[in-house]
Amino acid sequence: MPATMQQACKELWEVMSTTFKTKIVNKNDATEMRTIAWCLDSMGILDQDRFLKRYTTTVYKWIYVPWEIGEGSDAKCWSQMRTCVHEHQHVIQWKRDGFLKFAGGYLIDGDDRAKYEAEAKACGQEMHFWRYGKVEDPERACANLVDYNMNKDEIAFAARVLDSYQRTIKRGGTITKAGKVALDFLSRNHSHLSLRKG
Repeated sequence: MPATMQQACKELWEVMSTTFKTKIVNKNDATEMRTIAWCLDSMGILDQDRFLKRYTTTVYKWIYVPWEIGEGSDAKCWSQMRTCVHEHQHVIQWKRDGFLKFAGGYLIDGDDRAKYEAEAKACGQEMHFWRYGKVEDPERACANLVDYNMNKDEIAFAARVLDSYQRTIKRGGTITKAGKVALDFLSRNHSHLSLRKG
């Protein structure tokens, strides 16, 4: 009998965490995340409750999740799986570019933040294509970047970068290292989750 979406979700998080040597932390139990939430709210960037309850946050190899992994509906668990791959791509970026370059660029430069987010969002597109055989509209996929303190030009730039990645994704290719690991695992162990026709 094929594994449920909930089981597949838990397994994917475990595989990704083991592969990339990450630590998964409950965001609501983390004092450092509550402090960051307070700072973001105080600066008028993002409501503290929204930051703590809606957004997964990655700092180097620590991934702070605001929910229990593998709990909820199939749709929620699929979303958690996409988040898993997205956040592990951020871990790859931290390690690839170095702490200072990544953190400095991400926090200070909107265009750098847009490039990093577009690359991580490509993971979601890779996952979506594997499951449904199509990609999502890049502008729609990047719309929530307003919550990342990006202006409309930076969001449009992220959408253009993501659109350039989609040419490869639509041909069945993968752009991201995290996406490749995740999709290799899902194809080998949970191919029943792919709903693609033909």
